[in-house]
Amino acid sequence: MGSLLIIIFISTFLSTFLLVPTVSRICIKFSIYDNSNTEFKKSKKAVLLGGVAIVLGFALPLLFFSNYKFKVPIYTPFLSAALLIIFLNGVADDLLIYKPITKLLTQFLVCYLLVYLCDLGIPATHLVNSFIPASILSIVINSFILIICINSYNLIDGIDGLATSIALISLLIYGILFFINQSYFFAAMAIGLCGSVFAFLFYNKSPAYIYMGDSGSLFLGLVLGIFFLVFIQEPNINLNFTYSSKLIFSISIIGLPILDLIRLFFVRIYRNKNPFKGDKMHIHHLLCELGLTHNQVTFWLSILHLTIIGLSFSTNTYWILFFAFAFILYVTFVQLIRQLITLKNKMEREYRNTNILPNETDNSLIINELKKIS
Repeated sequence: MGSLLIIIFISTFLSTFLLVPTVSRICIKFSIYDNSNTEFKKSKKAVLLGGVAIVLGFALPLLFFSNYKFKVPIYTPFLSAALLIIFLNGVADDLLIYKPITKLLTQFLVCYLLVYLCDLGIPATHLVNSFIPASILSIVINSFILIICINSYNLIDGIDGLATSIALISLLIYGILFFINQSYFFAAMAIGLCGSVFAFLFYNKSPAYIYMGDSGSLFLGLVLGIFFLVFIQEPNINLNFTYSSKLIFSISIIGLPILDLIRLFFVRIYRNKNPFKGDKMHIHHLLCELGLTHNQVTFWLSILHLTIIGLSFSTNTYWILFFAFAFILYVTFVQLIRQLITLKNKMEREYRNTNILPNETDNSLIINELKKIS
């Protein structure tokens, strides 16, 4: 089975690697470019719909190999339909630009039907005791979990290579876990999508000329949300995890995007802003404001992502302890960035007041010094 997974990885990698230039040429022909008017992207003109290459490059080889040795879950048709709807919704949003509430309602409907038809997710009795019937509560809670996963990965896709790198780490870990636990269908999904995402990273790394768009980020978010629920729900075969440790470890694998989503949601509400309206307060935007390049931002956030996952091994019994440590680590990291930005701005003002910053060369020297400090 291991050799088959390697073949699937190579197949999805090559499929996506060859599909990206084709998708790019189609986007250029029909002028399908990224229109985000931010200082992080407006300096270059990059095409969208990279998610189309990721999904097609992943799906076609997997469909071919799915007839071999895999015990396919009975709910696979519903699972495939949900992923297809989310993918098409992302493509439509890339082309037509939906309102956030329209996307959210579509996501909720898809996630609700997915959880209901597939009986997928964490039983409500494991989460909270309530006067609400457990079946209804379970569907609502698990639908909400999927929606958070979808949007957290959508929102972290803000600079070159970041969402791709974070997703690559999460998919690889899930693929290894499913393989060890002999859940070969989901292992094939994770490893296959890992190959597809890895191939896309060659085109999406800085300086990127193609972005995955909502078609890719929404799809990846839903897949990782499904893996989150399936991993917790499936019985242990070769894994020595308690229910609590499985929950903690699964949360850690998607922890960084979710922490950033939660922080932004409450910060926007605190500032009387629409929590669904985009801004430049994401953690990757703060690092860019500090003066780091996209590659440097991706590197440091990947390290932070791996550190949060590592925390789950030392706190794999006490979920409150894990949440406390992960939250403190994330908040400390964000606060350090803010302090460095304040220091950078203060130094620039002082240099301008003393006329020591007449040109961009001096400015770059200050930024380089700050990078050394950080």
